Amino acid sequence: MLVALLIVVMLASLVGMIICNKKQNVMPTAKIIAMVLMVVVVVCGVLLMKQMDVFGGSTDSLRANETKFFTSQGYVVGKFIGSGVGAGKVLIVAENGYENDTRLPLLAEAIKEGMGGGEVVIDTINLPSNDPNMIEPLMERMSAKDFDALVAKHSDAKVILSMVGVPRDAARMKLFKDAMAGKGPALILVGYSEMPGMAMAIAKGAISAVVTVSPKAVFDEKAAPSDPQEAFNVRYVLVNKDNVQEYASLFGN
Repeated sequence: MLVALLIVVMLASLVGMIICNKKQNVMPTAKIIAMVLMVVVVVCGVLLMKQMDVFGGSTDSLRANETKFFTSQGYVVGKFIGSGVGAGKVLIVAENGYENDTRLPLLAEAIKEGMGGGEVVIDTINLPSNDPNMIEPLMERMSAKDFDALVAKHSDAKVILSMVGVPRDAARMKLFKDAMAGKGPALILVGYSEMPGMAMAIAKGAISAVVTVSPKAVFDEKAAPSDPQEAFNVRYVLVNKDNVQEYASLFGN
């Protein structure tokens, strides 16, 4: 709407400039009017370029706003860890190529802030480079054995925070069995997660918590609240054994 208005005003001003230039000899004020209209054209042009993101400013602003929402998940997860598991080492399991994701270090800092200290590290599951399914997400390619191997690599971690879901054969994971027996690190899932029996796994303690999109989520261009808890509440919900019955329908089982 604004773009269309700017174009109309700019074109009208251009037409006015042309008319005024032709009438300079018979209308004394024509030159002044033409100069004013030229300023209007320039201002409309600059505003139009901003609206069309020629300068990249709106994209940067949008990216920064979305990052606030994204990192709010880390803060709330950190609070959950601090109030239950307790501060300690947290392993974030990320997608291959995570080194290029500038948001993950910010997420790690948000987790530490939420739990009041501790260590947060980021790692991934490196599968053979000749895997014919390399274009598929890690969740589709990794196995329970692969996931357990990464957990064993970080045996001092108190929490495993997976950004890549769980393997398709998750029921075979040693991590699951240990968690239900009250041993080993806690497992928290953030982001896209899919698994048959997810709600039951949460209820039984195999999965400590899942952060997922809230059924009341709002996605618009409004600025994210400065308070991370408030920002989280706009879009997400943390589901654990205490509220899993309320949100069981979100997992389709």
